[in-house]
Amino acid sequence: MPPGLTIDANAGIIYGIPTSSGNFPITISAWNPCGTGFGNLALTVQPAPSGPQIISSTSATGRTGQPFQFQVLTSGATSSARLSTTPLPSGLNADAVTGLISGTPTLDGNFSITLTVTDGLATTSAVLQLTFTSDPDVPIITSSDSGFLVPGQFFSRRLTADANASFSYIGSDGVKHVGPSIEGLPPGLSFDGVNLISGTYNGGNNGANANRLTANQSSTAVAIGAQVIHPNTITIRPRCIAICQPVATNDNGTSTAPLNFFEGSNLTASQPPDINMEATGPSGATVNFTAPTVTDGNGNNPPVSCNPPSGSTFPVGKTTVVCNSAADSSGAYAIVTFFVTVQDTTPPVITAIPTSITVAKHKTAKGRPQGATVNFASQLSATDIVDGPVTARANPPSGSFFPLGSTAVGVTATDSHGNTTTASFTVTVVNKIKKHKHH
Repeated sequence: MPPGLTIDANAGIIYGIPTSSGNFPITISAWNPCGTGFGNLALTVQPAPSGPQIISSTSATGRTGQPFQFQVLTSGATSSARLSTTPLPSGLNADAVTGLISGTPTLDGNFSITLTVTDGLATTSAVLQLTFTSDPDVPIITSSDSGFLVPGQFFSRRLTADANASFSYIGSDGVKHVGPSIEGLPPGLSFDGVNLISGTYNGGNNGANANRLTANQSSTAVAIGAQVIHPNTITIRPRCIAICQPVATNDNGTSTAPLNFFEGSNLTASQPPDINMEATGPSGATVNFTAPTVTDGNGNNPPVSCNPPSGSTFPVGKTTVVCNSAADSSGAYAIVTFFVTVQDTTPPVITAIPTSITVAKHKTAKGRPQGATVNFASQLSATDIVDGPVTARANPPSGSFFPLGSTAVGVTATDSHGNTTTASFTVTVVNKIKKHKHH
């Protein structure tokens, strides 16, 4: 085992704080009265990076077919940090801005997910193990994964599971604590040895000091296809004080889930409305907006920057604007998102069309229909404010055979967004063209 790590043979959990980097191939055996099975586990302990670090828990267990979420936590990142992942289990999605993995898993199994946080030129990665089971006898932790602490105020969190279970926890000290304990918890809190973590937080810093990619969302994610979009979202990202890992165990199995402690924040933010604009050219439209107002507990307004900024040219389609505030004195900051939708509802303009065309009939063999083949493609053109030149299509098309008499020709121009404009002219085929005498 890597130095600093321990295995709980009964619960099947490897835990601890590694003290040496390197690659560690490990052979694991599991046995019951029917025999022994073997497997290989390759653990890689990376040296601590100089840039942002992913500090959230490395494993979580959920119930197949039930809503699930996991919050990615980082340290040393900026508000520009973005999350990406290798393919997630079916039913789950990752929000790149908030770092929230959420959804409803559809399959049982163990899934190894690589998390990557990119912050400017800096990139860091870590592996997250997600386990989902539909076995109702295996306990799944159902209590909240977040606790908000205010210095001098009493806090209480009862650990719950959806099946009978006994609880322990792996603290921020990397030790698995069974029975009453205060170790590895924020200062002032204690575990009663059964299922209750409570106490009066007395400040200090007993843990992660993370303030990036942590979220307390004020709205519910809406799944659209395979993409999760958070419309009109205000996210307050408070400072993370400590991370611990509750463990639920019974005779049928073990599950675990993170419990992240954050320092409560009085930060508030206004919500800008979504904006709809008509495209003014091929690049979309220039959109101006007012950035949200963020207010801390002392009535101060930290500066806010938005990406894309007000006055930018937004392309046709829906763009998410992400506004980040500077951190307040506690390290908390706000992220506010809204949509700018640039639409193209303006039909093309038919810029050239004949007023009418009159031609003489062609000589035809006896018994054949009388008329003429008429070409007019060069006389048709159309343009669109977004697409530029578009094709003007005629019906009957240029080059068709027109019978004697007058035939109405319809002209249609359609842009790439389905906007259509129409016009018409007449093609008249006569026996012969009368020549005017000149005096």
